[in-house]
Amino acid sequence: MAFLGVLFGALPVCSGAPAARQPRQMHQRKQVWAGPVQHCLLGVHFVRGREGAPASALAAMSKSAVKISSDLLSNPLCEQEPGFLEMVTAFDTAMKRMDSFNQEKVNQIQKTVIEPLKKFSSVFPSLNVAVKRREQTLQDYRRLQARLEKYEDKERTGPVLAKLHQAREELRPVKEDFEAKNKQLLEEMPKFYSSRIDYFKPSFESLVRAQVVYYTEMHKIFGDLTAQIDRPGLTDEQRERENDAKLGELRALSIVADD
Repeated sequence: MAFLGVLFGALPVCSGAPAARQPRQMHQRKQVWAGPVQHCLLGVHFVRGREGAPASALAAMSKSAVKISSDLLSNPLCEQEPGFLEMVTAFDTAMKRMDSFNQEKVNQIQKTVIEPLKKFSSVFPSLNVAVKRREQTLQDYRRLQARLEKYEDKERTGPVLAKLHQAREELRPVKEDFEAKNKQLLEEMPKFYSSRIDYFKPSFESLVRAQVVYYTEMHKIFGDLTAQIDRPGLTDEQRERENDAKLGELRALSIVADD
């Protein structure tokens, strides 16, 4: 029960005539029901609202890389420079391998994360209906309870006693209905709330394994590419100086000189 108190704000369950003013207390605390529900809903909405973004960005990146390598291969310079053709061919092969693994990763994410999220989120409409029904019953309970209290505060005359009896009779089935709905949610909401971890754990494990495989393959692909086109022995600083020198030679040409 301590867990229920933390999770649901220890919502009281009405029982017995002396608890005549309990519905007001419940109304004050009714927002605590929204906590667990909205927490799960927002989490699912957050992921589902962005479910296509990472996959689309990943696919777009690899497709762009393949397009660049294909354009370079069709460049006339590749026909004139065998060394450059060899480098571009190696780059094109690496980009196509990367694209293939990217597509595999996108499919894995779809299967292990996005589809389970969609299935999990499909239960929320029914859950929200149950919570709303409980809230509506609580409102009816409060309305009838307030009317009963009004007659209880009046002088006990014949007509007042008749109305008091009628108010109690009208309140009884509504009270029982509310208690049943309240009990059901108190019993089942914690089970639903705690089950989300067990449900998503396999998905996250699969995602982590997919990430490990993906980045291992990326390391191998670009390691192989580096071995094919890299000139060993040069540091990054030496490469930068060499590029600056080449750029300086280009800028020194009269056709690109500043006016």
